[in-house]
Amino acid sequence: MPDITALNVLLHGQVIGTLTLLSGERILFDFSQDYIDNLDRPTLSLSFKDQIGELITDTRPTN
Repeated sequence: MPDITALNVLLHGQVIGTLTLLSGERILFDFSQDYIDNLDRPTLSLSFKDQIGELITDTRPTN
């Protein structure tokens, strides 16, 4: 069985990002450029918006 290291994240059938498994069992979420560029994009979570409502695209791996 192949090791899966990346998964597409879909919202309403549209790919909006990728979850990537890194070394040390860390996971990185990264928005797709198409999702970032779409100003009419659906909201995945308010936690991805800054104080003025702009999309936060800086990513950090999590454990």
